[in-house]
Amino acid sequence: MKTPCDVPARTRLDTAPAAERIDQFLKDHRKGTLFVAVGYASVYGLEWLAERTQGRQVTLLIGNAQPRWFKKGSDAQRAAALDFVRRDDVEVKNWYRTGRAGGVASDAHLKVWAVCDRHDVVTAALVGSANLSKSGLYQNVEVCVEASGKDLKYVVRQIKPLFKEAWDYGPKLIGYLESGASPGWKGRRELGREVSGDQPDTRAGSLVRAMTWPFRVIRTAASVLLKVFVVVGIIAVVGLVTIVVVGIVRGWFG
Repeated sequence: MKTPCDVPARTRLDTAPAAERIDQFLKDHRKGTLFVAVGYASVYGLEWLAERTQGRQVTLLIGNAQPRWFKKGSDAQRAAALDFVRRDDVEVKNWYRTGRAGGVASDAHLKVWAVCDRHDVVTAALVGSANLSKSGLYQNVEVCVEASGKDLKYVVRQIKPLFKEAWDYGPKLIGYLESGASPGWKGRRELGREVSGDQPDTRAGSLVRAMTWPFRVIRTAASVLLKVFVVVGIIAVVGLVTIVVVGIVRGWFG
């Protein structure tokens, strides 16, 4: 029995993982900003991407970035993923539509790896089916093809407005990654950065601290004032009750 495409009977399924194809694409296009769009991502996938994009500007767009996708992963993988998301040259975005305004609910479900030159022109794009997860990169049977000609222009028309309309998702993703850590994790959240062992400080963490210390001072002062007002209020109420009781007693025995 022939297959729908009349593939010769001796043709074998290519079981090479999608990770190999993506790796080769990144090696073939080492320079330029990397734009990655996937439907799903995981702690494992973020660590994998971090290892291959050191020193490179990256914009990552995730369509379905719900917290449950970032619960699995070792503490080491989680720490690497957090370092990646906090990098100064990394931007994480999210895009979806709920359909509440009468439209159709949808997620950004495309899988595209695109490289832009310094003039913001897309010079190469890899289009496939693999999500940024362990199963997508290494376990599932996926297809990844480099676009060219009219296909490349089509990809550009799709991704450029999508990345422009998407919103910043870095802070939320950091929260998801931190909340999924094991109870015994030595790292802790402090002023918007992860502190674990001898992990070096980052420019992003320093900037966060510089921007947030006035708010922390104001919050502390407000908390102290609130406690003072509560104490004063209690004293005033007790004093008023005492005066009333004394007046009643004097009326009875006067």
